[in-house]
Amino acid sequence: MRLRADVSTNHSEWQSLAMSHRGKTFAFAAAFFPASIRLNFETLYTFCRYVDDCADECCDTEQASMLLENIKRDLERKSSSLTPVTNFLQLAEECNIPLELPLELVRGVKKDIFLEQIGSEQELLRYCYQVAGTVGLMVCFMLGVTDQDTAAAAIDLGIAMQLTNIARDVKEDFISGRIYLPADLVNRQLIGAALEQDDQARAAIAEAVRHIIVMSKAYYESSDRGMCRLPASTRLGILAASRGYGKIGQMILARPDRCLQERVSTGPLVKTGCLLHAVASFIFPAYGRVEELPGHRQELHECLRGIASFDAVCP
Repeated sequence: MRLRADVSTNHSEWQSLAMSHRGKTFAFAAAFFPASIRLNFETLYTFCRYVDDCADECCDTEQASMLLENIKRDLERKSSSLTPVTNFLQLAEECNIPLELPLELVRGVKKDIFLEQIGSEQELLRYCYQVAGTVGLMVCFMLGVTDQDTAAAAIDLGIAMQLTNIARDVKEDFISGRIYLPADLVNRQLIGAALEQDDQARAAIAEAVRHIIVMSKAYYESSDRGMCRLPASTRLGILAASRGYGKIGQMILARPDRCLQERVSTGPLVKTGCLLHAVASFIFPAYGRVEELPGHRQELHECLRGIASFDAVCP
């Protein structure tokens, strides 16, 4: 379903459509938020999805670049004729979300337009911060929880989820002409051979995918250590999203070559299991290691230094 900025439905209906059709895991999680927070979450999600669609659903690279430049301009001048941007700017003003964060998101998404392959793990993690860690930070501001440890945990959850997406979507991204597995792990020819059923190539891609999922686990674990700082009214929903994405990672890890055949997803029964795990972690923090972060693992963020939006929030 392609969502347009000029749809005639009211903005709350449109945002709910965006969540239900394009972000099923997040829609599942948001169902446990209070109504007012859910609407804000949908506003943020819809803006982020709109930015992403400008790169993913526009066949003309120059037009896609222009669309993102227009969003950047609107954010900078704090005014827009685009429904998703207008709604987000209102949310940003109400919740004191620094506009450097959505601008960083736009910069990250703009990389997608001309991307052929991510060069290194460091480049990959910086990209994950731009397109997902920033979203975690915006959620923090939306919830009014902006201490450094919670912000660091939010960045880690965003990075972990994006790494899961990258491992899951190897085939889909390759067909679109993009490779997010770092060049120091695999090359284009190897992925092409793997999709042609070359056993050695498939084994090599499976190992690279396994490596990405193992990377993501460190970030999931770090994000868990900051969950208890979140308001109780939203903690369960965010735990559910984390557990849902984490389960996708576990499914991929069990069979890394699945990413060359299908897009791994969780069905209703698995989602229910993830919810039960989230509930157990919510009620018994020690069970899910959802305990207060004693101090963030600085090595997880070493490669993010020098990104202005990151340095401003995590000095």
